[in-house]
Amino acid sequence: MQGINAMPLRANVAIIAPKLIATAKIHGKASAVVGVDWQEELALKGYWEVHGEFPSPTATHDALVGASLAQSLGIAPGQTIQVQGQDFTVRGVLLPTGSDDDAVLFAPLAAVQTMAGKQDQATFLEVAALCSGCPIEDIVLQLQEALPGTEVKALRQVAESRMYAVHFAQDLAFYVSLVILVTALAMIIMSMLSSVNERKKEIGIMRAVGFSRSSVFAVFVSEALGIGALAGLLGYVAGCFLATYVLASLHLTEGPVQLFSLQHLLATTALVAGAAALAAAFPAWKASLVEPADSLAAV
Repeated sequence: MQGINAMPLRANVAIIAPKLIATAKIHGKASAVVGVDWQEELALKGYWEVHGEFPSPTATHDALVGASLAQSLGIAPGQTIQVQGQDFTVRGVLLPTGSDDDAVLFAPLAAVQTMAGKQDQATFLEVAALCSGCPIEDIVLQLQEALPGTEVKALRQVAESRMYAVHFAQDLAFYVSLVILVTALAMIIMSMLSSVNERKKEIGIMRAVGFSRSSVFAVFVSEALGIGALAGLLGYVAGCFLATYVLASLHLTEGPVQLFSLQHLLATTALVAGAAALAAAFPAWKASLVEPADSLAAV
């Protein structure tokens, strides 16, 4: 670990998850036991789902059992099992993953090292570089230098599939937002045009008492600006509330999330207000062309 921490590209390494693989008898049956650092492992295996609960990152005798191993041995969450003379509390049973994780018992690394008589040893390390455009080849070379005598493999396909999913979600969100924005602008234009037609008498009176064309134009644009600012304010607050609720409900974060930002609020409000004013420009121009004599005569 000291060698990895001294790497020049250490900042690009997000997770270092050591593992020690051992064999032990559980309920009289030889089974694979994997020692892990709970904090790093749970961060790495964010896709895990569990029946029961996940162990605490500081737990020393908590265990997770793979789905197929739990079924074959009749192990359930909350049960205490003995592995090579050590008692472990099964906090949860992993839901099927379709991988080797289904057939093993996961336990704290230090406990498995003691059980196997391999203090301060690990079978292998899983290192995750979760960043866009990371220099994977350079990271691999530096890992080889930091860990001489070990074989370092880059699971490029896994990294690329993750980045593809991230970029796809970002692109999808951008295009959906763009469609919503265009639709909203079109609705503002139609609503303002309808308002101009309904308020021709009011516009005529305004023109008759001395309002200039530019003043009428400013009145309609300012109305749209105010409505847009209010919509941006309410939309940002509602979005922060819903996002926080969804993240908490799905347990996608380990702690409280602070999404609200005054700078983002002001920027969102200004952007929405500006878009509303821009969309209202054409209807406001149409309103400024209304002649007082024609509008009053029509009524």
